[in-house]
Formats: sequence, structure tokens, C-alpha cells
Amino acid sequence: MKKQFLWLSLMIHIILGVMPLWAQNQARCPILFAVYDVADLNALKIVADTPEMREKKVCFFALGQANIQLKDDPRVVFHDVGAGGADAWPRDKLLSQDTLKRLQGTLHPKIIVTGMASAAQNQILALASDNAFAFYDNFDPIKEKEYVQAFLSQSQRSGVKPGAYWVASEKTAQSFYDDTRTCDVPIDIVGQPVLEEWATLFKGTDRAALRQTLGIEKDRSVILFAGGYDDSYEAHFRLFLETVVPLIEALKLEVLITYHPKPKGVLEKKLVGALHNPHVRVIDAPPIGIATNKLATLANIFMCHKSSLGPQAVSQGLPMVYVADPVTYKNFVIEEKLAYISNDKNMLSRLIKKLLHQHNDVSLKPLGMPEEPSSRIMTQKIMSAFTS
Repeated sequence: MKKQFLWLSLMIHIILGVMPLWAQNQARCPILFAVYDVADLNALKIVADTPEMREKKVCFFALGQANIQLKDDPRVVFHDVGAGGADAWPRDKLLSQDTLKRLQGTLHPKIIVTGMASAAQNQILALASDNAFAFYDNFDPIKEKEYVQAFLSQSQRSGVKPGAYWVASEKTAQSFYDDTRTCDVPIDIVGQPVLEEWATLFKGTDRAALRQTLGIEKDRSVILFAGGYDDSYEAHFRLFLETVVPLIEALKLEVLITYHPKPKGVLEKKLVGALHNPHVRVIDAPPIGIATNKLATLANIFMCHKSSLGPQAVSQGLPMVYVADPVTYKNFVIEEKLAYISNDKNMLSRLIKKLLHQHNDVSLKPLGMPEEPSSRIMTQKIMSAFTS
């Protein structure tokens, strides 16, 4: 009998030794974060990395672009389900009942926090009943955001709703109260953890060293453009280049461009490469390059098409310009006159000249942001539910 026990123990150790790390990690998972986009991933990853959460076993179930971003993270469970990213897993694609049963039976989550970027994230909520929370990572009203519609539509069909919606500000919460799909669920104001990450970078980055790393001359002002990928993006990115390139020598500009991870910078590198201008560069993301929020510490002006990074740049006092159609595109920083928007070349040129040496002393507090750090608020809510 003793020999049989020793043999069984040996076999278990051998199996675990050759089993992939992600497979070992999905034995049990008391706290599960379900993510889809880079935006909800970035916010919830900050929460998962707090000291309190590190002491617990936090796992990620990742679909879409988040699956690609977390491909080497040992906290990811069932990585194979979402393999292939957003192309293989559209926002409205549902998990099979077999997959849901496997998740429930294997992970036994007590607490679930999801983003709101896909229908499958709504399905995940059902695995933890009342101890499930849905986090909206944007500040804009939910009716105006296309990416949350698959989640909300699935909620209507299934009747599955979180124990509470977590939103960034009181102004954001109003759109949840006004929407029949969300008005019957408690709303908690938790802030946006990513803003705290930006604040930390702006306080702690050695700007002189970063400029030296990038080879930016001391007398050059920096314009940072964050890329996008929707159907109207290419035309507006071309407009940006047509506007800024003629200004480079007269205004002594250095133009840095980052790209959205989904299209991988193919368009940006093609168009910028054709310019053959050493003062217009596409900067890769980590691990081989530098993150947009760190580059922003050097920026005199932050520009984009419709990037969600816009409000984050505004929160640090950067002059912000959207290169987009002002008739069809609106968001809260534009409506609150905290940012500019134009799709006219002459107007964009005038804005660049006007804003180049202007720092905005702005605050998002009028929107109803909490005073306490949002990562702490969210962690406390998770811990409270965990011990209840």
C-alpha cells in the first residue's frame, strides 16, 4: 500500500512537471478577471498587481486582444479558448456551454470582475452569481460606445447582470441610470486605475534620459500621435501627416507616433517610411519599444483620432487634439472643452501653433471622480466580497 502511494505521488509530480504552467494554474481560482480589450486589461491588471491581490490567487480569462497581450502571463487560465485574438474571437461570439461548464467546474471562482467589451464577458458573470462585477473602463455614456453593445445585448438576452456596475465617475454613472438595460443594477463609482499609472509616470520619469534614449534634440518640441484602427482612421492619419510634416522645420518639431496593437502599426510604418523624414518616427510598444503613456511625458501636444488614451493625456494637463470629424465624433473631454477636435488641415495647423507651448491646468474632479485611488477602491470591494 505504501509503495502504491509513493508511486502515485511520483506520477503526480511528473505530470505537473511536464504540464504547461497555465494548465497547472487552473486548478482553482478564487478571483477571476475576464478581459477582452487592451483598455479593460490595463485597468484590471493594475488592480491585480496590488499587494492585497498578490496575496490572493487572481487569474485572468482573456479573449480578444487581451489574450495576445497576456500570452506569457502565468495567471492566464484556459489560454487556448481565446487564442487568436480579436480576429478569432469577435465581440459578439459566445462561449459554448461546454466551455462554461469547464470554467465553472475547474476554477470555482468566488469573485468575478469582467470588462464590458464582449458578449462572452457577460456569460462569465453567471459563474459567480452576486459576487460578480462589471467594470466600464470609459468615461463616455454607454449608449455612445459601440464596443459595449455586444455585452449589453447579451445581458438583455440572458438576463445575466452583475452584482454591481463599476464606473469611473458620477457623470459616467448617469448614463447607466438612464439606460433600461443597466438602471436596475447598483452603480459603484470606482474611478479609473489607468489614470493613476499615468500620474505615477509623469512624476517619476527622467525626461532628460528618455529624450537622450530617443535621440531628440533639446530644442525640439514633441508631438505625440496615438494610432487607431477604425474605418475612418486611415484618412485622418493621412490628414495628420499632411498637416504636421510641413511644420516640422519651422516649428522645430519631433513627431512620435504609436499604434494600436490590433493592426500592429502596418499602416503607420508604411506611410511614415515613405516620408524619409528623420523627425517623424513610429515607436514600437514594449517589450521592444516604449509605451505611449511614457512617451507622453515628453509631449508638448497629444494627438489622436479616437483613442481612449485622449482623456488620460488630458488628466496630466497635456493639450489634446482629436483629428476626427467634429460632427460625428464626440466624447466627454470635447464636450467639457478640455480638448480640441478638427478634420480641417488649416485649423489643425493653427491649433498646433497655438498649443505648442501651452500646458493645461485641468482636473477631472468635476466629473465626479473619487478622491481615493481607484485601484484601492476596487481592491477593497473585492476583498470585502471575498470575506463576506
